[in-house]
Amino acid sequence: MSKQFIGTVEFYDDKKGYGRIKKDGEDSKIHMGTDSFSGSAPRKGDRVIFRVVQDRRGPHAVDVKIEEDEIVTYFKENVLRLKEIDYDEFCDNARKYAEKLRYGKVTTSMIRKVYSRVMNAKNAKELKMLRPQFAYTAGRNEKKLELKEFMDILDHLVREMVPESEDQMDNFKKFMEAIVAYRKFVGNDE
Repeated sequence: MSKQFIGTVEFYDDKKGYGRIKKDGEDSKIHMGTDSFSGSAPRKGDRVIFRVVQDRRGPHAVDVKIEEDEIVTYFKENVLRLKEIDYDEFCDNARKYAEKLRYGKVTTSMIRKVYSRVMNAKNAKELKMLRPQFAYTAGRNEKKLELKEFMDILDHLVREMVPESEDQMDNFKKFMEAIVAYRKFVGNDE
């Protein structure tokens, strides 16, 4: 298998189906087309992991995947153990993530139904039973990549939850409250 590279998307035109990546540490630019990526289409500024193949047009990116955001990784690693981490850092990350949701035009009304069901869950098993709802919410708003990413975070956390753990359930609910509260706080919401 060929070597993987990391780079930054300089542009990607969804309508025309092509774009360009600048490889980290090099001045080279790699072209990509609609056949280049797996998963969501990248946007300008996204950090991506990819391989390079030669085709008739020159170097061409394939297997392009958006690198997971540091805040997403932070949430996946820390939300279920909120009592063990710096809560101020958690709040700061929740606010940054709410700004990312605002930038992606994800409003609290888009996540209200999920929020309501999470807050009404009586135990971790009921939270686990919301996984199809997370998928539905993401699929219903498929062009909202930030919403899909948020639903993926929720799905990951619920999947990792120990069914008997009341602490993890409480932490998960605190996470949802923080995201919704900060999303309202950063404005431009419905």
